Amino acid sequence: MTKNRLHTFPLYPVIIQGFNNINNEVFTLRNFAKQLNKEKIASFLFLIPQAFYPLYLVGGTVRDMLLEKDIKDIDIVVHNIDSLVRELKKDPSISLFPLGHNKVKKCYRAVKKTDKTFFIDINECEGKSIKEDLSKRDFTFNAIALEVEDVGKLGKIIDPFGGEKALENKEIIAVDEEAFVADPLRLLRAYRFAATYGFSIEQRTAEYIGIHKNKIKTVSVERITEELFKILEYSSSCKVIREMGKSGLLENIFPEIIPMKGCEQKGYHHLDVWEHSLLTLENCENIIHQLTVFFPETHQEISNLLSHPDAYSILKLSCIFHDIGKPSTKSVNQETNKISFRNHDVKGSEMVIELGNRLKLSNKNSNRLYTIVREHRHIHALLEEGVKKKTIVNWQNRIKDDVVFIAVMGLADRLSVLGELSSVSDRETYQVKTVALMKDYFGTYQELFKTPPFVTGHDLIQMGLKPGKKFSVILKKIREGQINKEFKSRKEAIDFVQKMSKTKKKAV
Repeated sequence: MTKNRLHTFPLYPVIIQGFNNINNEVFTLRNFAKQLNKEKIASFLFLIPQAFYPLYLVGGTVRDMLLEKDIKDIDIVVHNIDSLVRELKKDPSISLFPLGHNKVKKCYRAVKKTDKTFFIDINECEGKSIKEDLSKRDFTFNAIALEVEDVGKLGKIIDPFGGEKALENKEIIAVDEEAFVADPLRLLRAYRFAATYGFSIEQRTAEYIGIHKNKIKTVSVERITEELFKILEYSSSCKVIREMGKSGLLENIFPEIIPMKGCEQKGYHHLDVWEHSLLTLENCENIIHQLTVFFPETHQEISNLLSHPDAYSILKLSCIFHDIGKPSTKSVNQETNKISFRNHDVKGSEMVIELGNRLKLSNKNSNRLYTIVREHRHIHALLEEGVKKKTIVNWQNRIKDDVVFIAVMGLADRLSVLGELSSVSDRETYQVKTVALMKDYFGTYQELFKTPPFVTGHDLIQMGLKPGKKFSVILKKIREGQINKEFKSRKEAIDFVQKMSKTKKKAV
């Protein structure tokens, strides 16, 4: 596309029809007309006094416009932001508040009180000109501006660093090496854009990341976690995680992966611990992509659970770190040369608790990550031949919906075991049993687990029992008996309590 083109067309809502007459050869404006909510942007820009023009549409707004994607955020750059904010505060239809992590650059979010789903981020121009402002941005495709000369007139495209060409070539190119020094979170953002758009990181930019990878440690953990989860939310993030591992950036966020690399396993495994974990992540993504194939009868229920906030990201994080405890528990039998990792699930669950605390995960997310890692070996044992149905059901009752996450991760784990001691039939059998487990859980037990217990702790106290170890054992046995239909009524459960406790029946 040619730089510095001059275009004019109306933005006012009353003459929106002007959009329909734009020449189809003008790619940028065609997409602007197609995707931007014209009435909303026009009505907002109409509130900005004439004295503050020209202003500029920038960043993700222009990038997504050029990529023909839905534009979710409107970013503008203005001169004299303080004066503009003072003017906008006078308007009772607008709410304004500061935002952003940058303590130097001023940025405000303007929200229309009548439609809080629509907002514009107003940024102060850094430097004397828009080109100087663009020079301080992260990647070339984010360093493009579209001038708005007046409310009713678009001006020139300003693209001093070749951002449009980078988009056409599907490349992530840093504006300058200094970009990573100014804000080291951009090291991680490069990979987030790679996951988002399927772009590759240009070689020079990759070299910059390698040089400055240690600087990610200076970024607040909240910002790192937010960016990391954005990467994991994308359906095919494994490739990006692998590249982050190769660059050394990932181990600066998670030093726990350093001993995982090169930690040999042999036997059932054909890869070291780190590569096996990445293959597990890849297989997990494949399973989720093809839920209807892997779980034909329960795919919708599984999909519903994974659609909850952070659920998919936590599942993927558990794939990456399910064997985090192996390096520290590894032992080699000197006579047989057999490698074992005794209690690596226990050690790993302790480590991911520390990891979760470091990432400042919510209690819910941290507990789920712990449970998946802690139980990932247990589910393999439960699905072996000869395990009683009651044992499996009691385990499901204890774990509840986390069973689903463990089952999906466990299947991905088993499909990633291709060593000389493994076999196709073993993997196929395990998959069949996992499918049956999910069918039983959603078809029978999920709702059953939600039913109120026949007997509560309050009931036991009324019967003369004191809280303690025996107290807990009785409650557990009654609940398990109820779920496994050994007790069909409250009366049968109370009779069982009296027999166990050898106490006289009291009014309940």
